[in-house]
Amino acid sequence: MDSSVIHPSIVNIGTNSYLLGHGVSTNINGETTEGQVPLTILSVDVDNDQITQSWLDSKWEEFSRKDDVWCDIFARNVLAQESPGVLRLIANSGQSQILTLRSFEYEGVLPEGPYILSGSAIYSIYKSYPDPLGAFVCGVIPTAPGSNRYQRTPMSYVPVPSRLYSSPSHLRPLLGKRIAVKDIIDLEGVKTTVCSKAYEALRDVSSTTAPSIQKLIDEGAVIIGKVKTTPFSSGMGPRDWVDYQAPFNPRGCGYLDTSCSSAGSGAALAGYEWLDFTIGSDSLGSMVSPAADNGLFGIRPTHGRISCGGLVPVSSHLDTPGIFSRDISDFGAATKLWLGESDDSDPKSSSVMPTKLTILPERYENLAPEMKKVMEDFIQDFEKATQLQRTTTTMDELWKSHAPEESSEKTFAETFQTTLAHIQLYGHYNNTASFREDYRKRFGTEPYAEPLLRYKWDLGAKLTQDQLTTALKEKELFSNFMKEHLFSDGGVMLLPCALPDVPYRDGYFGSVEESGAPWQGFNVPITVFSSLGGGPAVSIPGISPPRKSRCSKCANGNDIVGQRLYDSKVTGAKEYQPVGLMLLGFPGTDEYLIDLVKHVLVASNRPLSVKTGRVAF
Repeated sequence: MDSSVIHPSIVNIGTNSYLLGHGVSTNINGETTEGQVPLTILSVDVDNDQITQSWLDSKWEEFSRKDDVWCDIFARNVLAQESPGVLRLIANSGQSQILTLRSFEYEGVLPEGPYILSGSAIYSIYKSYPDPLGAFVCGVIPTAPGSNRYQRTPMSYVPVPSRLYSSPSHLRPLLGKRIAVKDIIDLEGVKTTVCSKAYEALRDVSSTTAPSIQKLIDEGAVIIGKVKTTPFSSGMGPRDWVDYQAPFNPRGCGYLDTSCSSAGSGAALAGYEWLDFTIGSDSLGSMVSPAADNGLFGIRPTHGRISCGGLVPVSSHLDTPGIFSRDISDFGAATKLWLGESDDSDPKSSSVMPTKLTILPERYENLAPEMKKVMEDFIQDFEKATQLQRTTTTMDELWKSHAPEESSEKTFAETFQTTLAHIQLYGHYNNTASFREDYRKRFGTEPYAEPLLRYKWDLGAKLTQDQLTTALKEKELFSNFMKEHLFSDGGVMLLPCALPDVPYRDGYFGSVEESGAPWQGFNVPITVFSSLGGGPAVSIPGISPPRKSRCSKCANGNDIVGQRLYDSKVTGAKEYQPVGLMLLGFPGTDEYLIDLVKHVLVASNRPLSVKTGRVAF
């Protein structure tokens, strides 16, 4: 008989709520407990003198430091695990309720940590966290211990397992790390909704997990839920969402735009300390922009390094999964493990320091003065840390000097004016064609689509295969030009990845056409360099000042420098907005760029991690 049991109950312990996970049936010499008893399992030899009050106190201090699920209530009862298959319930003398000594027979070893004893079964638990930012579509738990199949949890809270059940190590840095996944990515047993009620109504639960996510699971990561995306990963502002409400950005006044389309991924990680990483995706900026606007580290990896299987596509020529993090060291370890080996990197780009730093001044011109100053301070620190002096140019100048002869009659902007837009519009429309047809067949009506999504499809419907072919040739031309004239021999580039002013979530931008056009990739947007270039782009969050300058107020009463100070129209107070840059390099140099960012942060005495909440530093 299978000893695993499922208990869907939610238990309130103190001020916290817990979801009972999977339980193991036990033989308790014919006795069962009444009610639900919180306890802690420890792996010890109870026949020696190891368990003393001071020893237990040190254990509880360690558990409190490591874990947000365990609390003192679980210390009232201790289940000492002497050896595989034998458990003994003992009382924490002096602090705990005295319970009858019993023997528990179970063929296996349970991890140390908090549990619930109910009847004749011992249950692992999940702490139920609220989602005040509205970043999650749902929480998930495995359907059975060790299973690769998941189920949605029967509540709006997010279930989080104890960190004591599994702890990361040098060899397995992702073991036990909590990860939330953008809801365009398949997770076996859970519906992928793409934040569209029509799509959700049409689709069954996913039969497999996306390979990119399965790789994380195989490395010991714990998937705790799926987070919101703009519908079908389409570019739009928070006001344009209809079926789902856009998540709230925790930074600043709480009413800044989260950016898109990985909006839930960015908001959740910036807001919740109990979350370690989030997974998003990028087609034309959906990793670097949310990372910048939510004050996080993020990477759009080299195109093709991570499988896009199990992702609802925009365009196979642009799409890639990506990862967000709050800590540069954790970010580097997770990314290196996730990406694996690269066969495409420039061998000269693996040196300790880059050989050239390119800055495009025209890309900084329209930014607010405070933002430009913050970015300039970081660029200067970058120069000092790498012993480089920046090379300034414009893409039109570079193109005029080095463009292929057959393309030299047009400027850089004219050559690539429609390239990115045509690739993503054609791909998005055609990749959603079967959904629209299947929906009409099943329900007899058109599926609902937000006005900006319908606008995108209308544009895509007008594009031909010949136009796509032309755009793909332009993409190859763009990529080769970048590799040869910007990134060869270890060159890198720093670009802003922020809007020029404060982006509020309630902003109005005119008609559907006026609002929707900037999201489509026309006119060589800032993200074109990674989307068309094909190389990695690493978002550097907040561009905070050196540690020695970090204080709530400087001695002269002026506010700290390093984050953009703005007058919030919401709170009427001065708030801080994250200011981000992105570092780009040759395809395949993803890990190198992250190491380079860490080197600059350390050398300039800047923080290596960001906090959750209103202020990143």
